[in-house]
Amino acid sequence: MTRSSSDHERRAEALFKKEVQARQGHEAMTQYRAEQQATLDKTARLRAQRLAQNAKEPGAQPSKNATKPSGLRRARRGLHLGARR
Repeated sequence: MTRSSSDHERRAEALFKKEVQARQGHEAMTQYRAEQQATLDKTARLRAQRLAQNAKEPGAQPSKNATKPSGLRRARRGLHLGARR
């Protein structure tokens, strides 16, 4: 059984579309990770500046968050993004 040229064209177009989607997905993930790392770096830099400023002030009390590690919070189970308590 032989396939017509239109079948070959459809398969080639589908394969090309999958390759483009895979490439775009990889690029988007790379960009997302770079932005996430930049945010973490900026947070660490600002935290260090705040701690240094607090250390310069005589009698300054460190804030509650000064000793907590920075990072992303996990969402609580059973709550939707828009729901609040």
